[in-house]
Amino acid sequence: MTQDKTGYALDKALALEPMSDGDSPTWRARVTTDYCNTPKAAFGGWINALAVHAVMQHADFRGTLQTMQTSFMGGVAEGDVVLTVSHLAKRARTDFWRVDMVQEGAVMVTVNLVSGLPRDSDLTIQIEKPDAPPIEDSQPLVPAPPLTPLWLGQYRQALAKGQPFSVNPSPESWLWIAESDDRPLDILGLVAMVDAPMPRTFFVANELLMGSTIQMQNHVTATAEQIAACGSDPILLRADSASIANSQYDQRVEAWSADGQLLMVSNQMATHR
Repeated sequence: MTQDKTGYALDKALALEPMSDGDSPTWRARVTTDYCNTPKAAFGGWINALAVHAVMQHADFRGTLQTMQTSFMGGVAEGDVVLTVSHLAKRARTDFWRVDMVQEGAVMVTVNLVSGLPRDSDLTIQIEKPDAPPIEDSQPLVPAPPLTPLWLGQYRQALAKGQPFSVNPSPESWLWIAESDDRPLDILGLVAMVDAPMPRTFFVANELLMGSTIQMQNHVTATAEQIAACGSDPILLRADSASIANSQYDQRVEAWSADGQLLMVSNQMATHR
């Protein structure tokens, strides 16, 4: 039985109002400051979760999300946003999708997604989970407006490795995260959380160098059952960068369950100023 999550903050923020149906249905969503960086820029994790949620409402959706790529062409501001879901292709076990997010007549975000029906395999290889101290022994992150993003209050977070706004030996950080209202983890919550780590520039400079994501990819590495098994427990996000140069940087994030299951791998390219 699917658990009713309509009372949780994330699910309220992901509410969709149907505008048209058919092969390429359109939906209206409401951007609120609960999931914004600033009133003029929605949290990228929320944008990704909204796109996945819209695709999952399509009559032809089947299976689970496998991978997605998001291009951020402009800030999605507080107010209404319209989503169009296009089913691009259907294969034996795989479906290809596109979501366009439009605000005030301009396309602000495009998302390409792949869903499918994964098959069991005897071949299983996984890297090792970081040996992080528990969340209780890590450094809590608390909202401190106006220096912190508005969405920060929706999560419990604690840094297990890395000191922001200082020169660390590397850009790597380890972050424990869970939803503040104890919402059980699912693909929507996971897609949102993997965008939570701070910009990598925060860990290699003494000054505040804000980042802006250009493109982001999320690759699912766990089954829906393995994700659900996390319940409301915190998951660990290991974030690092291979290159910070020319006012841009990459960011790789691994999402881990507390018991060592790799849930998702995320990569993004961002600029900083």
